[in-house]
Amino acid sequence: MADKRELNLEKHGMDFVGAVKVFDDPSRIEFSSIRKGGKRLQTLGLVHGVVISLIYTARKSKKRIISAKKASKNERETYYEKNA
Repeated sequence: MADKRELNLEKHGMDFVGAVKVFDDPSRIEFSSIRKGGKRLQTLGLVHGVVISLIYTARKSKKRIISAKKASKNERETYYEKNA
C-alpha cells in the first residue's frame, strides 16, 4: 500500500519534501479550520515562484501533512491580495 506522500505525489504531482518550503516564504498566509473532528491548518506560500497550498495538522512541535498541491485560482487570488 502506498504511503500518504506517494499518494499525494500521484494525485497532485507534488512531493511533501519540496512543499514544506512554503514555510520559508515570509509572506505566507495561514488559516485554521475544524474538519473531521480536528483542527486543520492551511498555509499558502510561494515555492520556486508557484503558490502552494499545504494542509496539515500540528501537535506539539510536529506537523503532519495531509495534502500539498498547487494553489487553486481562489487560493492564489487570496495570497496575492493579502500581499499587495
